[in-house]
Amino acid sequence: MEEQIRETKTLPEITFFFEDFLKYLKRLFYVPVILALAASIVLCGYSYLRYHPMYEAYATFAVQLNGQYGAASSYYSKATAEQLEKTFPAILNSGILNDTVANDLGVDKLPASIHASAGNAALFTIRCTAADPGDAYDVLMATIKNYPSVAQYVVGDTSLLLVDESGIPEEPYNSVAFIGSVKKGCVIGIVLSAALIALLAATRKTVRSVEDIRRILNIRCIASLPQIRIKRRSDSSGENHIIAFRHNVSRSYTDAVRLMGVRAEAFLKKEGGKVLMVTSAVPGEGKTSVSSGLALAFSKQGKRVALIDCDLRNPSVLPRFKKDVGEQSGIFEYLCGQVKLPEIFLPLEPNLCVVHAGKPVQNASEVLDSAAVRRLIEYAGEQFDVVILDTPPSYLLSDALSVAKVADSVLFVIKRNYARTHAVTEAVDRIAETKLPFLGCVLNG
Repeated sequence: MEEQIRETKTLPEITFFFEDFLKYLKRLFYVPVILALAASIVLCGYSYLRYHPMYEAYATFAVQLNGQYGAASSYYSKATAEQLEKTFPAILNSGILNDTVANDLGVDKLPASIHASAGNAALFTIRCTAADPGDAYDVLMATIKNYPSVAQYVVGDTSLLLVDESGIPEEPYNSVAFIGSVKKGCVIGIVLSAALIALLAATRKTVRSVEDIRRILNIRCIASLPQIRIKRRSDSSGENHIIAFRHNVSRSYTDAVRLMGVRAEAFLKKEGGKVLMVTSAVPGEGKTSVSSGLALAFSKQGKRVALIDCDLRNPSVLPRFKKDVGEQSGIFEYLCGQVKLPEIFLPLEPNLCVVHAGKPVQNASEVLDSAAVRRLIEYAGEQFDVVILDTPPSYLLSDALSVAKVADSVLFVIKRNYARTHAVTEAVDRIAETKLPFLGCVLNG
């Protein structure tokens, strides 16, 4: 198997926040869609309920001052149209035009609003908008009739030559703003989702450093392994998956594994034991990689090592060393009497034998607590210098507690920024209740 391996260094705290943010975003990818859809539906409904159709009647005129002729008249008419546009708001605000039009229509208050604009030529347009198309048109006609007399005090005596007019409008000029509501809903959904995910990321409590291990667990950390990312290009090679001592792994990672082996050996020698249990709080923290790397480190020191896969529910040790496991006999076959005890110890590396878990079982806790498994581990202790037991995660399962009865010490693996703090502390507390000495913790990644 050809692989390209990259190593990353420990990152600052803010990086863990963005890492958690991206994790939650991938996991909750549907939340922005749901919130955006919900916000769009609400806003569209709100826009529909608040929608009131409005009708617009308009008329366009050519503007000319009475008494002006020739080329100058055309130029002056354009200037007059622009002046009319500028003075129109003042005329409206003064109330003179509104009062005049209202008196002409015989009403106390105009049922429409009036606006005016000037075009590029000597053209002037008056627009009237109202909720009723008839009101819009009536106000327009009354405005056309009375506007010149009102405006003459500002721009002089003018004439408005009708060029175009709408008549009584048949369709409202406005519509329900569904598109705008959908756009706003999408923005609201994205913002709310980002805020929710950011809150989850900010409140996520995990073990992220050696200091966290000391502060939260009060257990020493014997090794901090750099993060290793593997990109598999092909599965055609039979090379094992144990990366600790491969030629394309950085020296810092290999040295960290060696240091872990040296400290583990010193602890076992001091405590006078040789059976080491390796576990973690939850799946995916790399305990099998750590136990396999530790076994290789011991074997390279000249120790005779037995690595036993005690994860009877999900065997994973032997596939790390051997791609094609096939019908390899293991603990299950030994317990069933199909093979003898020495036959399940498979030599794979110099000074290293691996015991496969065999066929997966569901009652793993009872099996691991049996006299036959205790005999297996006792036999391994008699034949090897170091026995490493790769056990299931200890937060949700009791399998590790059964193994703890026959182990001399425990090594706890914690993946950086992975398991929740409460899961790690509860798993450690459960093991501590067995009175099994802690070799320490390994911060993985």
